Parts: sequence; C-alpha cells; structure tokens
Amino acid sequence: RHIRDYGGAVFMENGSFVMSGGTIKNCSAIKGGAVYITDPNPSDSNVPKFEMSGDAKIEHCVASTDGGGVYLVGGDVLLKGNACVSYNLAQKGNGGGIFLNHGTFKMTGEATLQYNSAMYDETEHRGGEGGGLYISSLISNLDVSLHDGYIQRNSCDRYGGGICVDMSETSMSADVYVGGNIDGVNGDPQITGNFAMVEGGGLYTSGTNTHII
Repeated sequence: RHIRDYGGAVFMENGSFVMSGGTIKNCSAIKGGAVYITDPNPSDSNVPKFEMSGDAKIEHCVASTDGGGVYLVGGDVLLKGNACVSYNLAQKGNGGGIFLNHGTFKMTGEATLQYNSAMYDETEHRGGEGGGLYISSLISNLDVSLHDGYIQRNSCDRYGGGICVDMSETSMSADVYVGGNIDGVNGDPQITGNFAMVEGGGLYTSGTNTHII
C-alpha cells in the first residue's frame, strides 16, 4: 500500500501501536515508509508508543526522506521477542529502519534490526545517518537501552551504520546503555557487520553519555 505523505501502512496522531505478529512490507511514503506516529500535543502527559513483539516484521519499505520503516515523534519504542525490522530504506534522510525524534528506545530479547540503509542526498545536503536506527531530540533528554538483540548489516552514507544517537545540536542529554542488567538478567546485544561511510560503523553517538557494560 502507498500513502503519499506520511505512513505507508499506518498513520497515527498519538496513541499506541502494538504489533505482536504479522508483516508490514513493500510500503512507501515521504516519512515513515511503513509506520508514522506523531504527537500533536507534546505538552500532554500522554505520549505515543510503538511496540513490536512476537514474530512481527516490517520489511522492504521505503521513505523518500526519514524513517524507512518507522517514523515516531515524541514517544517510546520497544522491540522485543523475535521482532524484526529489515531491508528498509531512507532515500534522502536518516533512520533507514527507525527514526525517533525525542523519546525512549529499548531493544531486548531476540529482536533484530538488519539490512536497513540511510542515504545522503548531495543536492539537498541531508540524510545518510543511522542505517538501522536514528535518534535525536531538541526538546527533551533521551534514554536508549540496547539490552539484547541483533543490530547487523545495516549501512549508511555518513554516521552510525547500525545506530546514530545525535544530540550535537541541542542542550539536552542522552544516556545510551549497551548491555547492562535488567531485572537480574545481563544483556548481550550483538552489533555486527554494520557499515558507515564516515564514522561509527556499529554505533555513533554525539553529545551523549554512552555506557557499554
């Protein structure tokens, strides 16, 4: 399915989108090739949520700018179980798999981000960051937890082939945890085989506190 502007398959203003199985594939949009969720009232205490679990898959989707698979403004992202975001593309933007503009991101279980790409546009001088995942915020602090799962064989033209957490243009801060202990369980995320043309093949962070445990 193709939606011209935002969200090739799903468009939401606030609310929660929980995907516990099934597949979204071969969708395209300007932003959020598969899913686009935004918060029209950021001062509200209710924030958007996007969750994938079970055997849910988002694959082979394209955004002409940001968020090849998923684009989320101001919310929480959770990938768990065997969820997989793969083979998605941000053509002239950031976040080949997932683009998150302020919020929290957590990945655990056997969840996978793989074979996603973000391309840089020479004419417009934009994009190409965060092949698998791109996160940034101008208005709030960020929490990123890579407790478990697989981030593999993603690529980008600039920074963060696997993941890019960019806080370089804001006074806000971000905490990025790779591994660590949650509920007595030690994490062991696998960040392998990712590629960036400039810096940070696996993980690129700017203006953040990064904890690799």
